[in-house]
Amino acid sequence: MNRIVVTCETVDTVDAPQPRSGHTATLVGKEVVFFGGVVDGQCTSAVDAVSAIAAKDDDTLTWRRIAPPGIAPSPRLGHAACAVSSQEVGSTELFVFGGGDGKVLLNDLWALDPAAAGRWRSPQC
Repeated sequence: MNRIVVTCETVDTVDAPQPRSGHTATLVGKEVVFFGGVVDGQCTSAVDAVSAIAAKDDDTLTWRRIAPPGIAPSPRLGHAACAVSSQEVGSTELFVFGGGDGKVLLNDLWALDPAAAGRWRSPQC
């Protein structure tokens, strides 16, 4: 029998976003990308990313806010997200589907390449 041992430890962070719930956390390349959720009782469409690997020098995780220009998905919680390697854009994209804002259920699909800091796009299904 093969065992996998997982350990967790607390590390310092720089510029961490506000705590949220109802969001997604998706590994995209070497970053964990957080999208949406609820912050202070309000739905958000904020996109934040943190390196999946702490800096070797001081083990401090540095957050960055991703603020793509143009049209973005509406604020939401309870959505689904995944990372997909895309030949169309030549990198890995974050795909976000559905969710809701507490009043309206959403049935839309959005994609973003967080590494390129490009625009959100809404692929046609």
